[in-house]
Amino acid sequence: MLDDYKGLFWRRPWTASVFTVMLLSLAGIPLTAGFIGKFYIVAAGVDNQQWLLVLMLAINSAIGLYYYIKIIAVMFEQYEEAQRESSERLHPSAYLVSGFTMAILTMLLTWIGIYPDYMMILIKSLVSLK
Repeated sequence: MLDDYKGLFWRRPWTASVFTVMLLSLAGIPLTAGFIGKFYIVAAGVDNQQWLLVLMLAINSAIGLYYYIKIIAVMFEQYEEAQRESSERLHPSAYLVSGFTMAILTMLLTWIGIYPDYMMILIKSLVSLK
């Protein structure tokens, strides 16, 4: 499975960079939406004195980070040009659509990580409707 990602940065740097940011968000790195989610979960666990759950979150985050770093390392390995498959070629409009989608998702991920207030207001308003 990891062979599919080998050298992705050298073949498609934009895709690999966005994928790296998304993996780091899953790990809970600051300035990403993943960090905000984990922060609120830890804060709720501490407020309710659920120390075992907070500890399990920390341990599972560390384990997940280990696996995410492995994927990131494989993406940045050197890639032999001879390994490139002819099936990799996509229609130019597919590159445009996927590039636009990745740009929007990356901006949202970092925007929510830097300015979580808007998302929290939205969540609180949705919860209060019930």
